Amino acid sequence: MFDRDRSWCARPNDPDPTCRATVTRAFDAAIARLTRDFGRDVEDWRWGRAHRLRLTHPLLFVPGVDRLLGIGVATDGDGYTLNRGGHGRDFRNGHAAGYRAVYDLGDPSRSLFRVVPGQSGNPWSRYFADHVEDWRNGRYVTIPAFDEAVRDARGRLRLLPPAR
Repeated sequence: MFDRDRSWCARPNDPDPTCRATVTRAFDAAIARLTRDFGRDVEDWRWGRAHRLRLTHPLLFVPGVDRLLGIGVATDGDGYTLNRGGHGRDFRNGHAAGYRAVYDLGDPSRSLFRVVPGQSGNPWSRYFADHVEDWRNGRYVTIPAFDEAVRDARGRLRLLPPAR
């Protein structure tokens, strides 16, 4: 492409319309931006510093409140990886799978699961964000058979109709 079809790289009124010059300008601009955003030491650059996912509560979207109760987490992946995390020009993770599962159809009890941010939708619960780190790091859990889960339950929530 560099030598055969320069129309891929030519821009109107470009003093040097070669592909090599265009790619060099793009590379220089990228390095300048990365240096501005992450410092001069390339060893300190981390994808997760730019590619952060902001998890916000679906009901607490009031400006300001979402910043207090939202969860920010550095993520890996992009639009072409298993640990998908799409992004735009600013590199922030704009979307990711909130529920991940690996199903074992031969033995469903060996299937693996993870949900983010956690088990509870209540921001004041200790279970609200208890899955974030494991979700980010690709650690999964099995869900035991129902009778095991009930036997090992730590608590019970009882929902009753209002008294008349």
